[in-house]
Amino acid sequence: MLKRLRILTLLQLKNKSKRFDKMSKRLYTSIAVQVVIVAIISLVMGLIVYAIKKIFYIPVNEYFTIFVLFITQTISIITALIGLSSDLYQSKDNQIIFPLPVKNDEIFLSKMIVYYIYELFLNLFILIPLLIAIGYHQNANVLYYLNIIPITFILPLISVSIATLLTVPFVIIKSFLKNHSKISALTILVFFSLIFYLVYFLVTKIPTPIRIVQLYNRFIVAITLLMQKVASIATIYTWIGFVLYRVNFFLHYSLVILTSVALITLNYLIAKPLYFKLTSLSLENTVKVTKHKRLKESKSLFWTFFKKELIIAKRSPNELINNYSLLLTLPIIMYLLNYIFMNMNRRTLGNDLVLVINVLIVALIVTGSNTASASAITTEGYEFILLKSAPYDTSKMAWAKILFNFLFTTFVIIIS
Repeated sequence: MLKRLRILTLLQLKNKSKRFDKMSKRLYTSIAVQVVIVAIISLVMGLIVYAIKKIFYIPVNEYFTIFVLFITQTISIITALIGLSSDLYQSKDNQIIFPLPVKNDEIFLSKMIVYYIYELFLNLFILIPLLIAIGYHQNANVLYYLNIIPITFILPLISVSIATLLTVPFVIIKSFLKNHSKISALTILVFFSLIFYLVYFLVTKIPTPIRIVQLYNRFIVAITLLMQKVASIATIYTWIGFVLYRVNFFLHYSLVILTSVALITLNYLIAKPLYFKLTSLSLENTVKVTKHKRLKESKSLFWTFFKKELIIAKRSPNELINNYSLLLTLPIIMYLLNYIFMNMNRRTLGNDLVLVINVLIVALIVTGSNTASASAITTEGYEFILLKSAPYDTSKMAWAKILFNFLFTTFVIIIS
């Protein structure tokens, strides 16, 4: 079993990166370069922690370490969830690996090991230099640095195990939303609405008139209280923080190990059986019969091509929202900045500057959201030759594509 598991893991690792190829002539050079990169990152992290402590006056203590662990590992779980859901269920490697004479358990474990190694390298390059920098500025003893070594291997195990468990509901929900595009678009719009409400709620908590120094002091106090609150609810990451600082060392170390074993067991009992059921499901041969309305002849070819863009947007609302996601944040950004500017003591020149900044921000965001118009022709690919065969001016076809973006952008600007 171990031999087959090793072969499966190496097969997938070699497919992802040449770093794991034994026959690679650049192996030792790559290792040396990575050691230098880790050293440079450690220096940069040291400067960042120094700025946080000495310039921004944020306390760098045990709560800060636990807060950093919680934030970085939450991001790690989210990225692992997205990557694993694709790698487990949609990877092209499955077509090669599944027919191999190996057991199902070995395939599942090999994929988890591959992502564990990937997360381990991320921790080596980001989290470990940051923990070293924090320990340096806290004048930590040698035991702190020694405890970083086992923590380096435990953290990726926890994040990958949690992400693997979450892939099951994530893939089910993702598949449902993919088959129901309208519900998916509505979900994304609700998400943007919640973000706007959250920004509105937080902004209304800012005392007016706004004084920068007073506001900054309140911000530092709020950050300190937030770190203490996170430390009280972060459970396993709080225990890991206590392990680093040797607070009830054996108790918290045992809790971390038991939690890791429990997560692995849950993956084996829940995620593994459901993984093969979800992977074996195929919707490629399903046919949905739709009734088409009787086509009506259009008097204007320009309107025909513009209507075609509306139909495409209706059929793929997710792609529409992805193209204009930056533009949809414009009302939120404008509300936030103008609320802050309007509640500050300003001179006449300040009012003029506020107007200029508003115009500049709108121009930047609208320009950045212009990808749909900029790639209106190129997205057609080789199929554009079919459009050129139509008895109509090609430039007017392009204008029909651009008009949709123009109307949508104008609507969002008016709301903002």
